[in-house]
Amino acid sequence: MQHRIDRLERRILAAVKRRELETMRHASTARGALYPLGVRQERALNAVPFLARHGSAFVDGMVSAARGHARALSGTDGPPSTAATEGSRPRAGDSRVATRAESTRVIDA
Repeated sequence: MQHRIDRLERRILAAVKRRELETMRHASTARGALYPLGVRQERALNAVPFLARHGSAFVDGMVSAARGHARALSGTDGPPSTAATEGSRPRAGDSRVATRAESTRVIDA
């Protein structure tokens, strides 16, 4: 009987540890989302440094890429956006889709 009681205590303790581990994992995930790199979101994930470094071409490229991505997700082939017709960025699904390194070079140019 003592063996069964000891086993029950071990199982309860293990269950409590698992529950606490899950709670701590959720807290860590929330902390990481609120404080990326250990600082507030608006300091670590701010668009202002990108705008200062790359200017309006950065925003235009993001808008064009977002439109192309949305078209690819929805499966619609609506009229191309003005940014896509200018040839500044290929649309998603286009055979000329740029790699990340190529797109960085385009933005830096």
